[in-house]
Amino acid sequence: MPITKPSLNTEITCFEEVLAQFASGDLYVGYGGLTESEANSAFFDRQSMDELVNSKMVKIADLAEKPGKTESKVEQLKTCNYTLPGKRTNNIELSLVGINPARKQWLEEGLNKQNVTFVLLDKTKDSALVFNNHRWVCNWGYELEGFFTATILTEYSGPTATGFMIFKDIPNS
Repeated sequence: MPITKPSLNTEITCFEEVLAQFASGDLYVGYGGLTESEANSAFFDRQSMDELVNSKMVKIADLAEKPGKTESKVEQLKTCNYTLPGKRTNNIELSLVGINPARKQWLEEGLNKQNVTFVLLDKTKDSALVFNNHRWVCNWGYELEGFFTATILTEYSGPTATGFMIFKDIPNS
C-alpha cells in the first residue's frame, strides 16, 4: 500500500498558535466553573481577565519551575479480533511553590469538597491556562524555611473542550 499525505488544516498543524509557555506565573482559584462563552468573554482582553481574577478568584500560589503536566489516555476494550474505543481519561497535575501552612491545610482539606476552577497566568499576563470546574486533591512536599511545595491533581473523563482551555496572546484593553 503506498503512503499518502493526510489533508490537515492549519488549525491542526500550526503549533505556534496553541502552545503557551509558563516558565513562571501565578495560580488563581475560584469555586465553580465557566461556560465556554463565559471563558471566551473573560479572556477576550486583559481588562476582562483582570476583572475575573480580581473579583471572582484568589491568588493561591506561584508556579513551580516545572509547573505541571496534562495527559489524556483512551481506555480500550480489547477482544481477540477488535479494539473498541472506551472512555477518555484526562489527568492534570500542577506543581506549586511558596505554600504556607494555612494554604497547605486548605489545599489538603478544602480543595476536594467542591468543584473549583484554576487559572494559571504567566508573568506577562498574556497567556492563560484554565482548568475548569473539577475536584482536585493535594499532595504536599518538603518544608523549606516554613514553606511547602504542593502538587494538586485531578482526573476527569470525556472531551477537553470546556475542562481545559488555552488562551494565548491576550491583548491589552
